[in-house]
Amino acid sequence: MKVYHTYSKSHGFDINKLDFKRGIFTLPETHKFFLDDPWSPDTNWGNSVVELEIDPSSSKVYTNYDQVNAIKDLVKDKKLKHIILNDWMEIAAGSQEDNRRIWHAIDKVIGTILVRKGYDLWHLTAEMMYGDVWAILNKRAIRSVNFQSKK
Repeated sequence: MKVYHTYSKSHGFDINKLDFKRGIFTLPETHKFFLDDPWSPDTNWGNSVVELEIDPSSSKVYTNYDQVNAIKDLVKDKKLKHIILNDWMEIAAGSQEDNRRIWHAIDKVIGTILVRKGYDLWHLTAEMMYGDVWAILNKRAIRSVNFQSKK
């Protein structure tokens, strides 16, 4: 399955330096967001695109709707769950920078739990911004990396 990740060309894309515990968030090639071309970057996240080949059928996949549902499902400590779902969400409602920082922290909490449980991929079926999203949690889930369109 081909998925696409937008990154900043100035920072580059080094698979060995990625924070897999937060997840490498990608969109499938058939995603409605792309319209005609999955090689068009989402300028909210960068100016370049990398194509990654993953194989969900040979990976351990955690599937749920979105980050909020993942927190409800995975975080067993009631106090921590309350802090994330209430206090952190209140902060996220602030500036765009606060929002991004909080959601990255939430992704890292979820990713850390999933990695600890042996998951390679996290499939979000109704992520609030993009809908169908695949987060890569382990380098072994990546079959190939391509930096150029084959069109």
